[in-house]
Amino acid sequence: GDGNFDIQKVYAFLLEDNDDKFWNGEMTITHLGSLGGHPHTAATDINKHGQITGESDSPQRDHGRHAFLWQDGTMTDLGTLGRDTESRPTAISDNGMVVGQSTDRPFVTAYDAFLWQDGHMIELGKELPRNSDWTLRWAWGVNDDAQVVGMGEAPYTSEHKDWRGYLL
Repeated sequence: GDGNFDIQKVYAFLLEDNDDKFWNGEMTITHLGSLGGHPHTAATDINKHGQITGESDSPQRDHGRHAFLWQDGTMTDLGTLGRDTESRPTAISDNGMVVGQSTDRPFVTAYDAFLWQDGHMIELGKELPRNSDWTLRWAWGVNDDAQVVGMGEAPYTSEHKDWRGYLL
């Protein structure tokens, strides 16, 4: 190339060590592709089965980025919560559960934490008891027992909420 880097094109890839001797030249790189939109794709996590989650521009440019699951060369759009326009995954468990956040207003803190499994995305905050004062904003990790860790807003005083970590 000409040495110029186009910051509008970001690609996700899988780098595999073919002989357990990292960085000796025996590596394979796999371009993960995209969901068909502008070529912005970022991988955020991989599990022991080689399933990868990340985000990619949706085919409709005005619809933001969507979480994806990449497996065996196929990228699947995980969608968003309700009428949200963006979803951003952060982690994938070894049994394929993906967690992250979804929003209709990118670049603000109005996110809602989600868990995706077997083709369905649920809003984690709706799994709390009805009288809960928590608002679950981010989901950062998930294990095979569906325990989720993240950050949300919880009552600090009767008039204010504070950011706090949670285990669900």
